[in-house]
Amino acid sequence: MNEQELLDTDLSSIDTSFPVIASGIYDLVIKDSKVEPNKAGDGDLWTVQLATTTPVQTIKGETLAPGQVVFNRMSLKPTDKYTKDAIAKNVARFLQAVKPTVAGIKASDLFDGGIKTKCKVLAGRMVRAKVDALPEGRTDKKTGKTLDASNEISKFFVQ
Repeated sequence: MNEQELLDTDLSSIDTSFPVIASGIYDLVIKDSKVEPNKAGDGDLWTVQLATTTPVQTIKGETLAPGQVVFNRMSLKPTDKYTKDAIAKNVARFLQAVKPTVAGIKASDLFDGGIKTKCKVLAGRMVRAKVDALPEGRTDKKTGKTLDASNEISKFFVQ
């Protein structure tokens, strides 16, 4: 679309949805890694922003340039069903896939706040992951809201 076509476009007709990439296995670069309080304010959530390294297809058939963002979120708040052991295993699956390897992160860092600074060393590193395209119209189990199409990382591969 040239600039004049863009300027003549009715803004109500522009697709504002977030691009959802097609399901597949991707090499991703870690753009950002941070630990922040969860929405409820009663625990921490580790959010990793990853980006594609090659052109990718969307679920709508469009080809997008490298740099399409996918997020991975890991709760660090233990519950009766999501124990410290389960949290450590979940995080270990991710960390073991990171290349080059990251040494010196211990399970205790996940629960004593140490991960908040250590997670910053991940920026620029690579992972290979299975990314799933989740369909529009799903229902959020907690809120009951209808969800838009989105991406979710379902598996990390140790290379």
